[in-house]
Amino acid sequence: MTKFNESIDPVLIKKHFDYSVTTRELTWKLKHCSKVVIGNRAGTQCKRDKNRCIKFMHQVLKEHRVIWCWFYGKWPKGHIDHINHNELDNRISNLRCVEQKENNKNNSLRSDNTTGEIGIYLKVGKRNTTFQVDIRCGKERFCKAFKQLSSAIIARNAFYKKHNFHPNHGINKPSL
Repeated sequence: MTKFNESIDPVLIKKHFDYSVTTRELTWKLKHCSKVVIGNRAGTQCKRDKNRCIKFMHQVLKEHRVIWCWFYGKWPKGHIDHINHNELDNRISNLRCVEQKENNKNNSLRSDNTTGEIGIYLKVGKRNTTFQVDIRCGKERFCKAFKQLSSAIIARNAFYKKHNFHPNHGINKPSL
């Protein structure tokens, strides 16, 4: 499980930042160092992903986690899932606090996917080609080959429904 080192008092978050539901951005409300300009957007683009990061009180914080804290008055205990898969869409209605296993049930379609369907890949054999469904959820695994893509999709969707996968699981990540 990922540990989040967010020891900053949520009261300080409300004191130092403003959140606009219109722009979906955090802006500086108080100057805590020489680089801060009151009214400017807080943070910068993270190097590793598409999220924004904010350096505050000697910590680097993800913008969406700060927004959650600002809005609810407490730090999220789990991961923050962007429901529509757009890491820059920080509307509070697009954020949900979930455990990692729940967050895994709302993944985007990988860019290297060859079938256009999450959890299904094309298996080319010497005699025939099949659509292989291979999905895990906790300790349960569903692995089966189908001759038709439509049959593979039906079987995969039944597994997803049984295990309460998010309806957005497998959608294409929006281009930002």
